[in-house]
Amino acid sequence: IFRKTTSLIANSLLKMQNNAGELFETLVGYIQTIRGNIYIISKILKGSFIFDQVINCNAVKLLKKEMLNLNERKKLFHLICEKITALNMAGLTLSNFTLSNLTLTNTQVRFTDLRNLRSVKKKSLFVEQYKALLRYLIASGLGDRSDAYAATSYYCNAVPTVCEEWYLERNKNKAKASIYDIAL
Repeated sequence: IFRKTTSLIANSLLKMQNNAGELFETLVGYIQTIRGNIYIISKILKGSFIFDQVINCNAVKLLKKEMLNLNERKKLFHLICEKITALNMAGLTLSNFTLSNLTLTNTQVRFTDLRNLRSVKKKSLFVEQYKALLRYLIASGLGDRSDAYAATSYYCNAVPTVCEEWYLERNKNKAKASIYDIAL
């Protein structure tokens, strides 16, 4: 798969793959065309499922959320939250997440379009991105509020220092809270 990008982003993505490569599709490299356009080249496993309708390839199968039953949607909700949490633990965030950013196989979930992947120094931004992800997943019908509560609890236990920093930044006058207070 070829995706148009810039040389700076292409180099950064190749370097980031070393930190959290199991979360991403396999990046092969990048090329520059005669006109100067830069394209990142990635490889998707044969038999994968994708939500991105732009990609037209016989090796992958197009998946729509309407094709999933309620249990499969909830499982996908939690898998996405787990992968975003793992991404945050690696110091990275994926802004403007959509289902088109996913590749599913029988054993794993991977992120595909990595042009919105960023390394973040301000850790409280992770929580804001995570909240936006939960809102998107609920609005898209993959889960409900109870799934969001469970995912928030999981997130707070996985990255407690990030949640504490976010809480203290938002509530400057209040005493430090436990991670369980933040999850509520």
